[in-house]
Amino acid sequence: MDNGLARVRFVEPQPLGAQDLTATLASELRHQALHVRGLHDTWGVATGLEVQETFGDLFLAPGLAYDVYGRSLVMASQGGILPLPPTPTQGDPPWWFDLVVRYHEPAPGLGRTRPGRPGLDSARWRWCYAGPNQGEAPPPLAAEVRLGLDIPLARVRI
Repeated sequence: MDNGLARVRFVEPQPLGAQDLTATLASELRHQALHVRGLHDTWGVATGLEVQETFGDLFLAPGLAYDVYGRSLVMASQGGILPLPPTPTQGDPPWWFDLVVRYHEPAPGLGRTRPGRPGLDSARWRWCYAGPNQGEAPPPLAAEVRLGLDIPLARVRI
């Protein structure tokens, strides 16, 4: 019975194909996720993923986080300037936005996330509209944010 926990093993001089290496990587990632979830029972940013404001631009640094399932959210090649979110057409400014990252299954084939761009990125960021400015206290987290699946990185008032 294969419960998905068996480690992939190879013997010499067994020829290896791409599917063999893909199965090995998938097995190792599955075991790592079980370790993070079972032993540490936590989620969030492990390192990096800092958001900094410089001369009116927002910069997201590369980094690593884990979601509630223990999956690695790696943003190795996506660091850089973030475009600001589109502002709502209704209501008066300022508006509040939450910046979150979420696990994204890398595209199959050669470990590439996009054609012609190698990498191990397994996370995608997005802006979530939290609401208009209503007094001194900011609104609660955006309704579409699912804590544990989405990892909040920053809150911005535009």
